[in-house]
This record gives sequence, C-alpha cells and structure tokens, in this order.
Amino acid sequence: MASALVAWVAPALGDEVSSDFDLSWGEPSARIGVEVQPMTPELRSYFKAPADRGVLVVAVEEGAPAAAAGLRVGDVIISAAGEPVSRPRDLRHAVGTSEPGKELSVEIVRDGKAVTRVVTPVAAPRRALPWDFDEFTHRGRRELERRIEELERGLRDLERKFRRELEKYLQSQRQT
Repeated sequence: MASALVAWVAPALGDEVSSDFDLSWGEPSARIGVEVQPMTPELRSYFKAPADRGVLVVAVEEGAPAAAAGLRVGDVIISAAGEPVSRPRDLRHAVGTSEPGKELSVEIVRDGKAVTRVVTPVAAPRRALPWDFDEFTHRGRRELERRIEELERGLRDLERKFRRELEKYLQSQRQT
C-alpha cells in the first residue's frame, strides 16, 4: 500500500523536491548544485524562454559545478545532455543519470539569448532512504497529507459504491 501511495503522490511532489533528487527515477548518481522551478506563461514571457520547454534556475549552490560553469539565478535551462528540459524532473533525470566527472552540455536562455554552458557534475551523496522528508517544503508535506486523505476518502467511497452495486446485483439474482 505504501508504494502505491508513493507512486500516486510522487508525481505531484516531484517538482517540490530539489533538482538534485527525484522520486520518479530514484537516487541520482550525479548533481550540479542548482534548484529549479517549472515555468509559467508569465515567466516564459519575462525571461524570453521558448513556449514548449525550460525550467527557471532559482538557486545556485556556491562552489557547485553549476556555479563554476557560470549558471546564475534567472537562467532558463532548456536542454541538458542534448535532451529538451520541460520540467524539473527532466533536468534531474539528465543530471542524475550522467556520469560524475564527465562534462555535460547545458543550454540556457539568458537575456533572451540561447547560450551553452559545460558543467561537470559531481557524485551525489548517497542516502539511506529513497528520500528525506526533511527536504520537503511545508507545502509539500501538507500536499502529501491532503492527497493521502483524498485517496483514503476515494477508497471509502468506492467501497460503498461497490457494496451498493453488489447488493443490487444479488437482489436481482434472488428475484429471478
């Protein structure tokens, strides 16, 4: 049951988690030290990003590979390792499955112009659990609790409906 809950809830929380970890692909082997967020139409317009892809860099870890490569807050990452980046999980996958120490090409939009940066990911720290709840934002925790309650309500409703339909069916069989 727990794995079913994680499978149901993880996609909603995937964009709440730092870009150096991803619930849907498991523990990464590499990291570059950025935090990103999905783009809204307003952000796309403001940062002159493509309509179909891109994630906004909201934090760059000091001394991390991304900082060394010149990535900055406000950059829009549109591809990594030659693959388009449309959501934070796309970047997490490209970086997390790359080989630490091997150069990774990252295409960004800065000041309305496409620029390519080369980042050398480092090994990601190993974790004892598939994720650390302390890393979830308060909003993420509330969302997790809300979705679990919603799932439990839905299961109770489904069970009641099933019992009613089963009773109707059994009554009809008794009458014939």
